[in-house]
Amino acid sequence: MYPTPQGFSFAALAAGFRYQVRNDLALVLSDRPATAAGMFTTNRFQAAPILACRENLACGTARAVLVNAGQANACTGDEGLAD
Repeated sequence: MYPTPQGFSFAALAAGFRYQVRNDLALVLSDRPATAAGMFTTNRFQAAPILACRENLACGTARAVLVNAGQANACTGDEGLAD
């Protein structure tokens, strides 16, 4: 395990999205709003998580990052945005 930077917490677990016995879901949490930015696809078709991330990062700060493996989360339409 690696040391966590001061002011941040980290957790990971095997949620079963992609792997049954390996971590495939992670959360990084900041004690306070931190400067945040992202790089996104320029593809004309963008999945709901991309649209949500763009909107959430518009203010330039974030407290948490949730990372998953094994799920494309694409082609979900309005239902994906609602989730």
